[in-house]
Formats: sequence, structure tokens, C-alpha cells
Amino acid sequence: MSSFSLGRLPCREFEDKTQTILLLDKDDPRFTPSLLLPPEILGEIFTHCLEQEMLSPDPKNAPLLLYNVCRRWREVALSTPSLWGSLAIHFPSHQSRRNTYQNWLSRARNAPLTIFFEEAWEDVVHSPDSTVTIPTLLESSPQWRSLKLALGPGLHLIGLLFGDSKEFSPTVPFLEELTLSVGSLPHHVSLSFRDIPKLRHFTLDSYRPEMQVPWRQLTMFRCAKIIVQDTLEILRNSCNLVDCSLRVYHRFQFPGVPADSRVDHPRLESLAVDFKDRRTAVLLDRLNAPALKSLTIRSVVAALTERFLSFISHSSIQLHTLTIISPLRSDAHIVECLKATPSLVHLKVSVARAQTLFAQLIGQPDFLPKLESLHIILDAEIRHVSPLTTSASTSLVVGLLHWRWTSQALLVAQLRSFRLVYPPSGMHLVNTLQLDPEVHRLQTEGMVVSVESWDGTNDSDILFTASSLSRRARRQ
Repeated sequence: MSSFSLGRLPCREFEDKTQTILLLDKDDPRFTPSLLLPPEILGEIFTHCLEQEMLSPDPKNAPLLLYNVCRRWREVALSTPSLWGSLAIHFPSHQSRRNTYQNWLSRARNAPLTIFFEEAWEDVVHSPDSTVTIPTLLESSPQWRSLKLALGPGLHLIGLLFGDSKEFSPTVPFLEELTLSVGSLPHHVSLSFRDIPKLRHFTLDSYRPEMQVPWRQLTMFRCAKIIVQDTLEILRNSCNLVDCSLRVYHRFQFPGVPADSRVDHPRLESLAVDFKDRRTAVLLDRLNAPALKSLTIRSVVAALTERFLSFISHSSIQLHTLTIISPLRSDAHIVECLKATPSLVHLKVSVARAQTLFAQLIGQPDFLPKLESLHIILDAEIRHVSPLTTSASTSLVVGLLHWRWTSQALLVAQLRSFRLVYPPSGMHLVNTLQLDPEVHRLQTEGMVVSVESWDGTNDSDILFTASSLSRRARRQ
């Protein structure tokens, strides 16, 4: 439970109520343990009943579910503004729903707000929402801390809020997080976010250089579609950026990146890059990020080894966390990369075969001596693997776990977490490892071991984008 402070309680009144309640028989229908709780504590409990970040008014879920239980719970819910601090708003909407939105926001009082606008795929130009609902909702804009916009093809809402006309320009003195799903933005639409003085986190599904963004303010930037030339320019201008996640493309009509366009970024600590073309990997050649602690690389390009090693070398990086999702058909390339990162504590890697990597992790105290968690995704077709290889692979995994758990005398960190994911065709390997007595012993001693079959879903996605927010909201 999060920490909170209690104001001065009306002690005498509370004591009288408590004595009355204690006189009730436990089978009396008027008796319930929650009656013994002060409203401040009950309100804090209510806030832990919120299951979603973006709440749609639904009587089957909190807070409306709690609000409708009884009179006392209704009073406590109404006196707890933080219960109403998150709201998903859908356009266009009926008058009854608009009234619900307005009542919801009024209950939040002065609490910080997380607002999610979703514009339907109908034409909202002629909807009364554009002229009636938006001004009403903008009355709460000074309380916005996080704003998420998922827009339909007309893009009318974002034009009204952040376009050149700024017909409904919001006052957002405390807005810190902005997430946009704008799709293919027409060239005639120009957006400006410079009048957001406290903007720190910016998430975008597609970037265009015409956007006016206060880059020097940002500490986190995520974008699902950006070309490598714009990436370098943004990194050059975002001197306070700490966390960056990008899906980088190459635009054919654009010239290549000049050899002298190096970017030095002394504050960047976390970088996740999805290279969609072999030419986009030039980003690693041009970026110098000595403070980097976490690096995620997802690539359709297999030949990344040399660029990775050069990036680690010229930046003098001491990585703490590394994720590599790449179609490398040999784990020998992975081992070569890992030899250059002895500071690693957490490693996640996707490979076709991992025998070389497993063998390297046994009896080699100089190889990843600080490693504490290891996540291996095997994406090969294992049905063609012979029983001998299967047995050898099982022995390698068990030997790795045993050695990395018991070799602290060699100044090797204890491997505390191990996850191995096989394709469905490797289910027999999963069963063998799960039933191994040594694996069971290590689990009882405290090692977290997970051996499972890959269910076909892609858990290697590195970006949490505005478009995914839109899909999630539609499911709610």
C-alpha cells in the first residue's frame, strides 16, 4: 500500500460510532467490518481497487461499482478525488454520456488528471461534440498531468487542440505526459506543443519534422515511425533525454547520413531501437552515449555484430541491461557481442540455437561475471533436432544453472532468474527441464526458473505506442 497521511480525525464522533457498531451482533445485516474503518483509510483502499490506468464510466468496475454499494461508500467515494483522476472520453458521444463525463470530472475536484481522448472513425466535423463537449472538458485542462489522444482519420480533435488555429487552445501548466496516435498526418496540418511548459514524456506513433516540440524539456521520447536522419537531429536537440524508444525507417528519396554527423549525448541512459532496414543501423555508428545503462536492439538485419561492437567501444559504455532480438542464425555472434559487455546484470536474447552461449556461461568467470537474470528465446524449428542434441542441450542448461548458482567463490554473481522459451515443437524439452531434479533443487533454494513453450505471440516488441493505447481502450 502506498504511503499516505491522515488529517485530524473527529475522534469523539468516531468513538461513538465504533461503540454503536460493536454492540451490533455479527449476524446483524447492518454489521460490516468496513464500518469500523475511518473514511480516509477506506478511501485509500478504494484507490487500490482501480484496475486500469484509463477508466471508462462503467457501473461494473470501480469507482462506480464502489459508489453504488451503499450510502457510506458513496460518501467516501465522493470525498476521494483521486478515484476520479482518470477518464477515457470517446467522440462522438450522446448527451447522457457527456453529462457522465462532466460529473466524473467534477468529482475529481483539484486532483491531477489522466485524460484519454478517443476520436471515432466517423466524421466529427458535424458532431455537436466539437462545439459543446470540448470547451466543457477543457475547463479541467489546468489539472491535466497526462493526456492521450487516439485520433480518427479526420484528425479534427488534434487540430482543434494543437493546430495552427488553436480554436480550443488548452491551458496545460502541469501537463507532463503526452501520447498521440495521429496516423498519417496530412501535410497541411501543422502541430505545435511548445506551449506545454512541463512536458517531459512524449509518445508518438509517427513523427514529422514540421512538428514543433520542446525537445530540450523532454526526458522520455518514444516513436513508432521515424527516419534515421530525424532521429539524429532529435537526439542532438534533446540534451536532457534519458529514455528513448524508436522504430527507425529509411526513406529512399532521402540522401544517406553524412559521415561527420556524430551526436554526443551524455545523459541518455536507456535506448530501445527497432531497425527496419539495414541502412538504419548507421545510427549506432553516429551516436555516442557514454551514460547508457540499458540497450534494446530489435532488427530485421542479421549483420549487426561489427556495428554493435563499435558502438560499445567508441561510447565506452558500461551496460547494465541488454536485449537483442535479431535473426542471427548463430549464437557465436551473440557471444562475441557479450564479451564486450562484462558489466551486464540482465540479459534477454533471441537466437536460433544457444549451445555456444550456454557453454560459454559455464566455467568462465570472466564471461558476464555480474549476470543475475538470463532470458533466452529460441526461435528455431526444434522438431529437426536429434535426440542426442536434445539431451546435450538439457545437460548444458542444467550445468549452467548449477554453476551460476554455486560459483560465488570465483567472484561470479549468483544467477537469480532464468527464463527459457522454446517454440511449440520443443515441448518435450520443456517437460524434460521442468522435471529435472537439479532444476527443482535450485528452485527450492531460491532461483526463479521458468521453462516454457512459445505460444506464437511476439513478446519482443520494444515500443509502447499511442496506437496500442487506442487498441487497448477499444477492448475496455
